[in-house]
Amino acid sequence: MTRHLLTNHPPTPRETIGLAHPGWLPAAVSLADARRAGWSERRLHRAGFWAPSRGVRYLDQPAGLLEMARAARPVLDDGGGQWAFSHQTAAELLGLPTRQPWRPGDSVHVIVTDRCPPRRRGFVGHPGLEMAALARWKGLPVVRAVEVWAQLGGQPGYEVEHLVAAGDAIVRHRPDLVQALHEVADRPRRRGARQLRRAADLIRVGADSAPESVLRLVLTAAGMPEPLLQVELWEGHVLVAIFDLYWPELGLAGEYDGDHHRTDAQAWRRDRVKPRIYAQLGILSLPVTATDLATPSQRAALGQHFRSIATGRGPARGADLRHPEL
Repeated sequence: MTRHLLTNHPPTPRETIGLAHPGWLPAAVSLADARRAGWSERRLHRAGFWAPSRGVRYLDQPAGLLEMARAARPVLDDGGGQWAFSHQTAAELLGLPTRQPWRPGDSVHVIVTDRCPPRRRGFVGHPGLEMAALARWKGLPVVRAVEVWAQLGGQPGYEVEHLVAAGDAIVRHRPDLVQALHEVADRPRRRGARQLRRAADLIRVGADSAPESVLRLVLTAAGMPEPLLQVELWEGHVLVAIFDLYWPELGLAGEYDGDHHRTDAQAWRRDRVKPRIYAQLGILSLPVTATDLATPSQRAALGQHFRSIATGRGPARGADLRHPEL
């Protein structure tokens, strides 16, 4: 193999193509196109091209799902039929929380119109495209979010809390889709219909992240009342805080602290000041981290902690709290 003139290392696929075809640098190439350009499959392999699936070669192994989806497109287009990304793949592309994020080497999920979905390395094929509503996302065909949510209900490992978190994400900016989620869960012969209907009843508008959705479920399952979500606390014209969960009858808040509360210096300083303001108003805010939600025993302990703190508490005194239901 030709060595790079400066580093004495084998050239990368991009360098190899650049040396032979200076103007031809596609992100992904089908074997048919490569052959027409004078590149045999063996030559592509020796040059270090990555093969995500049969019939396509890629210059660089994708680091993320979007790159992988774009790499897979030539293979799917060559099939000749209509197709779209679906299930976990579409969910992650659309920004919905999934049980397990895509990692390099994972397959992508595709839905097609006929009853013979693609069976090849790198793909999980599903039939039923004719029943699904489609959208375009960054130039890629995907199943729409509501239908994707229903598809997740029939996938292995997806439990009610995963579906609630995904549903909360869908209605966060589209509260008008709450009814659509109920309707798609009630569709006849729907896989996972029972847990989809349970999840649809628990979806709420206002959850800002998947951990906040899970926190709400854990606490209500432990016997806490249903909280209000995203309640604002103001001091004059200054927004002091937005509580993830708030119980106005208890003057009690629950706040999920993601890792940025630890790593962001400004967020860390704000978190040190807020408790003094809360105390003056009779508000108690309990921070929660990922560790508190990691295992069933830790969740049980968290629920018991909130319940014990809530005992005997009353509303906050003179706090300027803002929420549509207050």
